[in-house]
Amino acid sequence: MGTLKIFALVVFIATAVALLGQIKTYPVHETGGILVTGASSGIGRHAALHLAKHHGYTVYAGVRKEKDAQSIRDEGVKSLKPVILDVTKEDDVNTAVRFITDDLSKNGQHLVAVVNNAGMPCTAPVELMDLSRAKFCFDVNYFGVVRVTKAFLPLLRSAGPGSRLVHVSSVAGLVSSPFGTPYSSTKFALEALNDALRTELAPWQISSSSINPAFVSTKIFGKSKSERKSQTSTEGISVEERELYAHYFSSKHEKQMDEMTTKADSPIVTTEAIAHAITSPNPKVRYVVANVDGTPAWIVIKMKWLLPERIYDMIVLKVMDM
Repeated sequence: MGTLKIFALVVFIATAVALLGQIKTYPVHETGGILVTGASSGIGRHAALHLAKHHGYTVYAGVRKEKDAQSIRDEGVKSLKPVILDVTKEDDVNTAVRFITDDLSKNGQHLVAVVNNAGMPCTAPVELMDLSRAKFCFDVNYFGVVRVTKAFLPLLRSAGPGSRLVHVSSVAGLVSSPFGTPYSSTKFALEALNDALRTELAPWQISSSSINPAFVSTKIFGKSKSERKSQTSTEGISVEERELYAHYFSSKHEKQMDEMTTKADSPIVTTEAIAHAITSPNPKVRYVVANVDGTPAWIVIKMKWLLPERIYDMIVLKVMDM
């Protein structure tokens, strides 16, 4: 290595160390309110229960249906309160803002964190994609997050420095895979939003983090074959199109999904990441958790970053037997 290159490397390392030394920690709100959207089941419900039971927060569990609200009440946790909140509906969001503001004011508390967890799966080969369903997927997974964030930011700001935004994204927001385009695109957009929010909200010391799970054992991954197929964006495709993408509709593809599902991690991995993002003075920018077919998700991400793209593509095709 030439002298100039060595000098440049030393300068780069020294600059990086100096910048790391200037990173500010965030104040931690040990009490207050937290909104968790999509809390009727899975990752959202697990996190909402944990935060209410073990961290002393008043947790508002966003659900879309009254039966899910009653299920939340049936948990018997006084500090866990259901809120009817469909993130695609402006009226629901505005009503939730008013309810949470009024409820917290009774005890002189503030909203200190929003966990944007509401989301839906959506898969299809690009050529067979049902655009109306793909657009709805975007409305839930991306615009729903924007809608909620815009509405609740004033409340987070009023709580003072240290308030937190946590977005439940996915490994699919960092690595795209065959047939996962509709869902993955929404999560890539969410990653862009998180990156922007970290700097946009810096003047008020509001942290923004993303949670990037791979396979987590929830109802989404526990669905039957027919239920999973109903989540695709391929409604109304022809017999000829199904034959064209027989490798996608094959039982082998379903078996691969089933095998990866059996190796899924418990929701505790996402809950712990969410709790850390809210309670740590040094929240991470991104939390990559869980596994893909038994391989830790962070390894998959590193492979994507380190390997030449064509080589990575070859590995994906081999793994998926395509």
